Amino acid sequence: MKNIYLFLLLFTTIAFLQSCQKEIEFDSKLIEPKMVINGFIQQDSLISITIGTSKAILGIEKPTVWINDASVKLYVDGVEKETLSTYNIVNSTPNYNSPISENPKTGYRSLSTIAEAGKTYKLVVSHPSYKTVTCETTIPVPIKIEGIDTTTNTSVSNGYSSSEFLIKIRFKDPQGEKNYYRLVYKSLSGMAITKIKTSNGFSDTIQISEQTVGTNISSNDPIINPSEEDANDFLFGSPSNTYNLFTDDYLEGKEYELSFYISSYYITLNTSKIDTSIGEFFKLDVELQSITREAYLYMKSVNAYNYYNGDLFSEPVQVFTNIENGIGIFAGYSSSLKIISRGEYPIEGVNYQTQNNGYYYYLDDFSY
Repeated sequence: MKNIYLFLLLFTTIAFLQSCQKEIEFDSKLIEPKMVINGFIQQDSLISITIGTSKAILGIEKPTVWINDASVKLYVDGVEKETLSTYNIVNSTPNYNSPISENPKTGYRSLSTIAEAGKTYKLVVSHPSYKTVTCETTIPVPIKIEGIDTTTNTSVSNGYSSSEFLIKIRFKDPQGEKNYYRLVYKSLSGMAITKIKTSNGFSDTIQISEQTVGTNISSNDPIINPSEEDANDFLFGSPSNTYNLFTDDYLEGKEYELSFYISSYYITLNTSKIDTSIGEFFKLDVELQSITREAYLYMKSVNAYNYYNGDLFSEPVQVFTNIENGIGIFAGYSSSLKIISRGEYPIEGVNYQTQNNGYYYYLDDFSY
């Protein structure tokens, strides 16, 4: 009797599922290729973008197809200025997760237009195989770094010493407007391979290390690392502030001192043990970027996408785009820079050898 009951239950379930089947027509327009515009426009620089094509299905590894025959018209404050010219981008580093494209990477740039703070730049991109794309951005006014202080903190644990480079920058947020920021730095240093001096009094070889970093800082400052967490963050964690983004929500119109640590081995070593008498040197650029709202939302969404990608318990993250009839990002920023340096570079007669120790983040290589 029990077996008969189970058979009837299974038969009823199958019949019910079959009756619920519904044929859904496939809309090919949902995956038709679109132009992907990528460009971060910096104050006092030429307007420069790349144009690629979107992938039909995310997760399928296919080479990026770069478009080199589009027409890109540039407008400044509503007035047409010029048509961007093409150029080949050489020595570009591909995303290590993606195949290398068979066709060369092509860029588009202005020849006479330099980006200025406060002005709005619009692009109209046309191509016979795609819908006409438009996008625009306004370059923010830079927020000056009023002052900078540095300290090297060294601690000893179990006989081993470690150092952190503490940096404090002071700036004043403008009142009455919404502002978005990003904190970055880069360093260039030279250390002697051996301490043997030559006839000119300097070491025989100085090894140069360059570190271009958009991340790799630590900070307890609440505007960089806010303490708020929701239930999902408590259970599954939350993405770190990889691109060092913050807003003026907690400092609107105030003067503020932002502190952060650089724990890079190369930087702490170079700042504490550098010997300028043999040609060693150190240079650190600290940059406070004023970015547009669209740049902030784009980088924040890319960061979340990378963190949650592949997590079965998380909802898909939609990467922000401000491209009409296409996808990608066209955003502006300006910068305030403070430089910390010791020693001189270059020095005539010194033998320099280059070594790259950097961490590089190419936002324009993000694939849609």
